[in-house]
Amino acid sequence: MQSVRVGCSGFPAAMGAYWRNFRIVEVQKTFYRPPLPATAERWRREAPADGEFAYLRLRGLGGYGYRYTDEDLSALRLKLPADKPCYVLFNNIHMGEDAGRFMALLGLPQT
Repeated sequence: MQSVRVGCSGFPAAMGAYWRNFRIVEVQKTFYRPPLPATAERWRREAPADGEFAYLRLRGLGGYGYRYTDEDLSALRLKLPADKPCYVLFNNIHMGEDAGRFMALLGLPQT
């Protein structure tokens, strides 16, 4: 079965609320400069044991203000590799909602 991780670029909600629904987050701060070691250590402590951090992003098709349509999400689903793990991270104003809709489309549970 395909292994897909879906999340957002940064935390669109409070960190605790975010981790209840997703298990991966793009460390948006690295766009500007790496976080201080103490900051990274705090993030790790506050994340669930199976929480992951990534350094990549998927920007909305029309820029940061773009909201993915159902057709966009369906097309994105077809581009996912079937035989290896895949990370999909949204970076747009509606990233929390778009990521949640994409997880539902894939049949992935939101914890």
